[in-house]
Amino acid sequence: MRPSCVYITSINLETTHIYLMIMTDADDAAIKRMADLLRRGATMLAQACPICGAPLLKVDEDIYCASCDRRFVTQQEEDATHRSSHDKVNLPRLRSAIVSKLDHLGATINELTDLNELEKTIGIVIQFLKALELIDGHGNER
Repeated sequence: MRPSCVYITSINLETTHIYLMIMTDADDAAIKRMADLLRRGATMLAQACPICGAPLLKVDEDIYCASCDRRFVTQQEEDATHRSSHDKVNLPRLRSAIVSKLDHLGATINELTDLNELEKTIGIVIQFLKALELIDGHGNER
């Protein structure tokens, strides 16, 4: 699939990296769906889709991703049992595994030529980076 548009989203002068956003026809359709939902009264949430990273929308009582065309179920409040089992997760080991995967994906990105695969891989990298932020933030709360 060929990109319909390519935008420069940011430039890091220290590292001389240029970050691009590649827009495809599917992205364009998702943006149109999102705009239509917002015009009809949907609310854009601060949370991002765990699959594609697009902003989630609240449509009536449903949480929806216009990019993935999926509805999500959210858990309003964790119960005490889930919290205690969550505390037993070995965060340093999980963090190490994620960093290892990011190293592997970084090497993979250099060799990718297919834009769809590149977009999927970058989406996965973004999700791993968000997971690291959560892990690092969880460690600071203790």
